[in-house]
Amino acid sequence: MKDRVLSGVTLVAFFMAIVVFNRSFPLALNIAIAFISALAVFEVIKALELSDRWYITVPGMTAAVLVQFCEFQQANIFIYSAFTACIFCALLRHHREITFKEMAVVYSMVVLIPLALQTIVLVRTLSDQHGMFYALVCVFSAWIPDAGAFFAGKLFGKHKLCPEISPKKTVEGLIGGVLSSVIIAARGSHFHLRHLRRRTSGKLALALNHRLFRRVCVRARRPQLFAH
Repeated sequence: MKDRVLSGVTLVAFFMAIVVFNRSFPLALNIAIAFISALAVFEVIKALELSDRWYITVPGMTAAVLVQFCEFQQANIFIYSAFTACIFCALLRHHREITFKEMAVVYSMVVLIPLALQTIVLVRTLSDQHGMFYALVCVFSAWIPDAGAFFAGKLFGKHKLCPEISPKKTVEGLIGGVLSSVIIAARGSHFHLRHLRRRTSGKLALALNHRLFRRVCVRARRPQLFAH
């Protein structure tokens, strides 16, 4: 339950960053994503029992943060080139303290996790009007299925899904997560399409009224053209 409360607090932080500060301080979303990206990378390093190795933790968390402020592929290449050089030098220098397998796991996670989270920042740039909505869909598409799986497992969970890997996961929780994902996707797309239809119909009505107004003005100026 403690982890769920922490997830809820993080979700509120996301919501505040995306909605409240989207216009006045757009970097709020980048900062929030950067914090979560660095935290996720640190959790991976900690799980490998390498958190006390500064030559892994510092470059990994730095790359995870910097990526969230880069919206160009060239900048990502530069960041990961520098990160690769740091990791390679660290492996040569401390090859007796860390194995190549451990370094490979850290490297792959530092690449995959920040770039995956970066998509939340990038989708906001797809549209000036609907970018915030796209970012919210990315956030809620991850958290709502997780919450749905949690509550479905708590209420109806009887059949273990894979006890060797995660003893608390159940088949009923999996079904609840999938259904929650489908529902949030359907509701989100329905809301977005309805909003687009309203905007399109409004623009069409405005265009028709403007055209009608021009015809009335022309008729008022030159009534002889319309005389029978």
